Amino acid sequence: MSRRLSWFVFSFVLISLLGAVELKSQTDTAKLYRIAPTTYQPVDTSHSPRRLISLNGVWQAFSENPQVNTTFKVPGAFLFDGSVRFERTFRLDSTMLNKTVRLYVTGCNNAAQIKLNDEITGSHEGGYMPFIVEFRNERLFYAQDNKLEITVDNRLSPLSSLPAKQRPFGWANEGGIIREIFLEILPEVRLASPRFDYRLHSGAAQINFTAQIRPRRGLAPEALEGLTCTLEIWDVRREQKLAGSPPRACENWNGDRQDLALTYQLSEPALWSPQEPNLYALRAVLMQGDSVIDELWQETGFRSIQIAGQELHLNGEPLELHGANWMEAYNRQSVLLDSTELANLVMTAQQLGLNVLRVIGRPPHPLLPRLCDRAGIFLLQELPLYYLTDAHFNQPNFSPLAQAQAHEMIERDQHHPSVLAWGLGALSAPLSSNAQRTLQELVAEIRKRDDRPIYAVTLPGWISLWEPHADFLLIDWFLRADLTPFRELAKHSVKPVMPIIGQWASEALVRTGEPNSDTERAEAEGLQAEYYMRVFNLFDRAEGSSSYFLHALKDWEGPTPMLAAGPLALTKSDAQVEASAIDARFVSSSTRRYPCGLIDASGQNRLAFKVVQAHNRRDTNPVGATKHTLPGNSGIFQIVGILLILILLYFIQRDRRLQDNLRRIFVHPHGFYIDLYENRKVAPFLTVLLGLFLIM
Repeated sequence: MSRRLSWFVFSFVLISLLGAVELKSQTDTAKLYRIAPTTYQPVDTSHSPRRLISLNGVWQAFSENPQVNTTFKVPGAFLFDGSVRFERTFRLDSTMLNKTVRLYVTGCNNAAQIKLNDEITGSHEGGYMPFIVEFRNERLFYAQDNKLEITVDNRLSPLSSLPAKQRPFGWANEGGIIREIFLEILPEVRLASPRFDYRLHSGAAQINFTAQIRPRRGLAPEALEGLTCTLEIWDVRREQKLAGSPPRACENWNGDRQDLALTYQLSEPALWSPQEPNLYALRAVLMQGDSVIDELWQETGFRSIQIAGQELHLNGEPLELHGANWMEAYNRQSVLLDSTELANLVMTAQQLGLNVLRVIGRPPHPLLPRLCDRAGIFLLQELPLYYLTDAHFNQPNFSPLAQAQAHEMIERDQHHPSVLAWGLGALSAPLSSNAQRTLQELVAEIRKRDDRPIYAVTLPGWISLWEPHADFLLIDWFLRADLTPFRELAKHSVKPVMPIIGQWASEALVRTGEPNSDTERAEAEGLQAEYYMRVFNLFDRAEGSSSYFLHALKDWEGPTPMLAAGPLALTKSDAQVEASAIDARFVSSSTRRYPCGLIDASGQNRLAFKVVQAHNRRDTNPVGATKHTLPGNSGIFQIVGILLILILLYFIQRDRRLQDNLRRIFVHPHGFYIDLYENRKVAPFLTVLLGLFLIM
């Protein structure tokens, strides 16, 4: 048997064994699906002409790979890459016969196709954005069951999906109906395409409301007589009406619709700020005599954000941002909402003295901006443009997909005063002129829909790529304790720039021998705390802005490739992850914990938590730090590494195909990954050789 044939047989057996292990793990339904511990209803419609009918609960689920035919609860998430068809029935009574019925989906990851009674009625792409599908009345049954099917596919593409398949240090790609889902029953005459906004000037807030009045098809003209509409301002608890516009008669119909624009000027409103998060409830109400035909409520706060040179201003006063990054994860590292955890997260930010949270890589659950409004915590929301390259920006579908997701993000949250700015993602590199034009078009679309600032997260060397598009920049300064180079960058930038600082709290940095010992844990936390103390001391001594972001508020779990030799073995501490602070090791075959948070995965505060809290409160630092040095080793890793390099160089010299593949990996990496993704042939011997070299 030739050497290459031996390698092929070995590779085939190894892959078959790994596949068998993976298949066995996928036969356990409990390991395939997670259920959201809590649900959230976006509005209370108990006394409104509009009704919400919850579709949360038990659905039938079908999948071919892995084979699934069972019931799952929604919201929930399946934990594999693939397609799942969810089915359930619902019934409408005869009182809804002449009403408009819409499906309101808060989040469905990633691509969804909707069928009503076996007819395709809509589709959507973008896992963390809400969408609405309006059902045709002739396709609905009354007084008998309607069948609703939603086929969800969470498979991501290396180039053409947002987010992309490769997400370094990112989040797990959970699929399914991951957020709440409702039927919305609208009245016969309704306010369509509504929009509230305001402008502050001369101590007053000019509040505007625009909409279209639309009756259902076939409604008799006399049913539209005597309609009036009013814009009202209430206290946030909706107990007292503070002001309102005069009723406007709805008489100028343009066919089957009428454009509506209402304005009211509120004198000396109480402005929103982190110190005083004042909120109001705006109400647009459509009346016919004394009857309420339709109404819309929206909570908001009045504040102004300006950028003057290298400073941000809130309500005319300089604004320093003390923030933290947060990877949205609840309920043992799942994207599924846990409202108690989310409330604790906002409370924790207040305890730390933070005034802003940045949600990494994707818009969060809609409950978070509402909590931040009330708590006085700013929020940064960004599109999933995460670690993208020129190849992504140059895809034909990039612009329509990114612009659609931007529109949905802004439409959902633009009324929240806590939302400080919209983000263009993180650590992407639009190097070519074509990528710059694509980005320019996206920014123009965002500015057309909302006047908030735009930010980007980037590396120090890529500032020039983002300055033409963003109003301020967050610079990745992770693991760097010296702020002098950052200060030089800030001096030469024409925009406000802020560092993202942080340090691992990983036991791998202080490994002493006994695995997962309390001593190693304390040493790792000490290293992280000492890093923050050094950085904050430099902040205190330096001139200029003291704005910063911490990476990160809490540990998270993200994807990692399956190693050719299999996953690392679980330790006792890994198996008891809920009660353990050990986060630096693999806890499953496809996920890894990233231990750089001030709070570990079990919810325990690390030593660095007290350092940050003391700095922001200007307290005397209660943490005693000691000098740490990284332990030495016997040199075995260096020896093995040198041997592997020599072996690789030997095969590079004698095999031209290996040389070509290495060029494609390091010079044109997307071509190599696409070959693998599309199952094109790659020599088994070269694949195994590269795999062994990478995992050692």
